[in-house]
Amino acid sequence: MIIAIDEVGDFAPTSQRYNYMVAVLIPRHNNGIATKQAQFERWKDSIEKGKFSNQNEVKGSDLTEEELFRFTNDVILSEPVVGNIQIRIRPFETPEKIFDTFKEVETSVIKLLIAHSKEINDADGELFYSKFSRWFKDRNFQHYMKMVLLENCIGRSVQMAMGMSILYWALGDDTDLMNLEIKIDKDFINKSGEKKYFKELLRQAFRRITEAHPIPMARELLVSGHQFVTNYMLPNGMMNLGRIFNDRCDFLDSHINFELQIADILGTIFHRAQNKNMCLNSVDLIENALGQRGQIKTHLVLNQDPNTEVGIRFENLEE
Repeated sequence: MIIAIDEVGDFAPTSQRYNYMVAVLIPRHNNGIATKQAQFERWKDSIEKGKFSNQNEVKGSDLTEEELFRFTNDVILSEPVVGNIQIRIRPFETPEKIFDTFKEVETSVIKLLIAHSKEINDADGELFYSKFSRWFKDRNFQHYMKMVLLENCIGRSVQMAMGMSILYWALGDDTDLMNLEIKIDKDFINKSGEKKYFKELLRQAFRRITEAHPIPMARELLVSGHQFVTNYMLPNGMMNLGRIFNDRCDFLDSHINFELQIADILGTIFHRAQNKNMCLNSVDLIENALGQRGQIKTHLVLNQDPNTEVGIRFENLEE
C-alpha cells in the first residue's frame, strides 16, 4: 500500500478558506500500482502540452473542471479505486495567541525528552532533542498548521491502509500488509536537514492519534504467526510502526512520484469544491462511489485551552 500526501492552500493566519492535507491510498494488490500509473499516464496524454512543467508534471491548479472530472472518473475511480483522506482547517479559527500556547505546550514535552535522555546518559539523544527544541520554536503559524494536518493525515491514513491490507491478507495476498510506504511531497520541507525533525514529530503524533483512532487488527492475523505480527506487534498488544517511519516514510519529489501528483490533483478538486463551489460533479462522483467506505473527511479546530494533560491537540469534527 502506498500512501501519498500533499497540501493545498496557503495556510495564512487570517485565511477563511479551507486549507487541506490530502492523502491517497493506492493498493499493491493485484498489481495495483502499475495499473494506476498506466491509468494516470493515459489521462495525462489527454492534457494539452502547454500545461506540463519542464519536468513533465501537471499541477492540479492549471486544470479545467472538465479535465478534473475525467481525472476523477478515469484515475481515482477506475479499479483499483483510490481511497482518500481529507484533513482540512480554516486558519482564522485558530487565534495566533492559541498557536503560541500550543508551541509552549509542545516545547514542554520536548524538554521532558531532553531530561529523560540526560537521566539515562544518552548524550546523542540529549543533543538531538536539544536541537529539535530549537528548530520547533522557530516554526511560524503556517508551518505549524501544516504539521498539525500532516500528523493527523498520516495517523488516519495508516489506520485505513491497515484495514485494507488486512482485508487483502484475508483474501490470500499479504503484499500490502508487508509493504506499507508513506510518500510526502518534498515541498513541505523548507530547509535541508529538516527531515529528521519532521519524522520525530510524526512518530510522536502517530502514537497520540492511534490512541484516539485505534488501528484495526484481525484476531486471525494475531494468532497466525504472520511475519507482520513478528515485526510490529508488542507483547502488550500495541503496534510499533517505528520501522515504517524510519525506513519507508520519506519526503520526495512529486515529478518522479506519480502518486504525489495524484494527491495534488485530488486536493485541487476538494479545495475548489469547498472554497469556490466548483468541481461539484467530481465530488459527487466520488461521494456516490466511495461513501464512507473509501474516504475519511475531518475538519480540525485546535483546542482553545491546550495544556500538557490534553491527549488530543484539537477538536475533531467528523463530517
